Amino acid sequence: MKIGFIGLGIMGRGMARNLSLKKHSVTAWNRTKHHDLQRKLPRVRIANSIREAVSGKEVVMVCVTGPEAQDAVFHGGDGIFFSAKPGTLIIDATTSSPPRTRALAKKAKEAGLVYIDSPVFGSREESWNGQLDVVWGGPAAAGRKALSVFKAISKSIHHMGDAGAGTAMKLIGNNIVAAEFMALAEGLALAAKSGVDLKAIPGVLEDVDYGSGLLISNTKSALKKNFEPFFYLKHMLKDARLIGEFARDAGVPVYGNAVAIESFQGAVLQGFGEENVSALIKYVAKLAGVKK
Repeated sequence: MKIGFIGLGIMGRGMARNLSLKKHSVTAWNRTKHHDLQRKLPRVRIANSIREAVSGKEVVMVCVTGPEAQDAVFHGGDGIFFSAKPGTLIIDATTSSPPRTRALAKKAKEAGLVYIDSPVFGSREESWNGQLDVVWGGPAAAGRKALSVFKAISKSIHHMGDAGAGTAMKLIGNNIVAAEFMALAEGLALAAKSGVDLKAIPGVLEDVDYGSGLLISNTKSALKKNFEPFFYLKHMLKDARLIGEFARDAGVPVYGNAVAIESFQGAVLQGFGEENVSALIKYVAKLAGVKK
C-alpha cells in the first residue's frame, strides 16, 4: 500500500518504521528537519513537503503533537486537505480534542476524503517495536481499510464508535495515566522521607494488585535517575489541558485534572518539560525537600 506519513517525532518515527517493515511504501514528512532521519528510517522515503508526501497515496497517516500542529498540516498551503487525492483514507493518530476531531472528519468528507481518528497508547519503545494499542473512531468500513496499517503498528485495535470517539478514549486513558504519575511521584517522595528502602518498592509493585507496568518501569527508571524522554512531560501537560476542556464540554467533574495541570505546569517551569513525563517525580521530590 502507498502511504504518506506526516510527523516523525518520538511516536511517528516508530510507526513509519513498522509500516515500511511490513512492505508498505512509505513517504514521510516532518515539520522539523533532522539530519539523521534517513539513517534511522532507511526504508522510508523522506519528502520535502506535505504535498510530496501525500499526493497520490491511498492512505495518509498523521501523528503530530496536538491541535496547533493539526491545523498546520491539514489546512496549510500545501496541507493534506489540498494535496490528498479524493478517496484517500486519513488516519489521524494525533492526541487532540473530540470537537476538533469531528470538525476534521466533516471537512475531510467535504473534500472527498475519509477520516478516522486513531490515537494510540504507548510510548517510544512500544512505537518502535510495533506494540502500540490503537483506539479509533469512525465508520466501520474505513476501519477495515485501515486494518493492515493498524496491524503493522500495534498489538491491539479497539473501535470506540463514530468520529471523535477514539480521541475521547485517548483523553480518558491519559487522565488515568496522569493520576498514576501523580500518585507515583507523591508516593516516592513520602517513601524517601519515611525511611522506606526505595530499592524495595519495585518488588512490591510487581506483586500487589494496584501495581502496573507503567508504575514499575517508571519507578525503576527514576531510582536510576534516568528520565530519558519516552513521552515528553510537556506533552502530558498539553494532554492534561485537553482533558480539562473535554470534561468541561461534557459536564463531567475531573477533580484530579486541575491538580495534574498545576503539577505538570510547575514541572515544566522548573525546566523538566523536555524530559520524560516521569520527571514529575523529581519535581515533587524537590518540593518535598527530598535529599538527593
